[in-house]
Amino acid sequence: MNIYLMIKNTFRNKRFIFFTILTPVFWYIALVMMSKTSGFYKTKYAYICFTVSCLIGIAGNSLVSFAKSINSMKNFYELQIATSKYTILKWLYDEIIVQLVLNTIICLVILIVTFLIGHVEFSLKFVLLIIILNILGCYLSLFGFRLGQFFNARAIEASIFLTMLVISFLIVPFYTWVKSDWVSILTNVQRVSPGYYVNQLTQHLFLGGELLNPAICFIFSIILTSIPEIIALLWKFKIKS
Repeated sequence: MNIYLMIKNTFRNKRFIFFTILTPVFWYIALVMMSKTSGFYKTKYAYICFTVSCLIGIAGNSLVSFAKSINSMKNFYELQIATSKYTILKWLYDEIIVQLVLNTIICLVILIVTFLIGHVEFSLKFVLLIIILNILGCYLSLFGFRLGQFFNARAIEASIFLTMLVISFLIVPFYTWVKSDWVSILTNVQRVSPGYYVNQLTQHLFLGGELLNPAICFIFSIILTSIPEIIALLWKFKIKS
């Protein structure tokens, strides 16, 4: 399918607009307003809130919306693969390009809001951060692809709230605001998720600090947690073949 048409069809989906663009914007505004109301707002929190909001939007797009798209078109693409020169790699390539475009748009919308209410100035560091976020988006798309292959549309629809809740708890850096035993436990769980290291990279990138260690952990976390997904996909297509 033409990539432009795939993107155009996505923006015709009102749920995509609400859940993956407007919801992260609301998250950003809520986080900034909460920190300002509590009296501990600093410029660094604008960067953290921007990253968290982008992660929520990208997760919603690459997991939920992408999974539903894969599920709805699964039979068509499998028929194409079986009866033409179209391959699974070409399918994945087209979908990843679409995800990159959509995730970049999500980040840019939130970035505009950040400039409007976050009192920050544009920096090329934002470009690097958006690249990092898109790498994470490609990683999450792997999970979205598997969800679309293994579950039907009704199951995906029913799991939207739970999926986004779990993702939020995995990526929101509670340790920057709250100190307690349960936050320490949650932070240790978050260390398995690449989203944790994206937050660290954000802080080191904008506030100063060593980038190599969180970058290595970020890559290692992606590789480690991708292995079960890759095995599951290979098993599924091997069984079908």
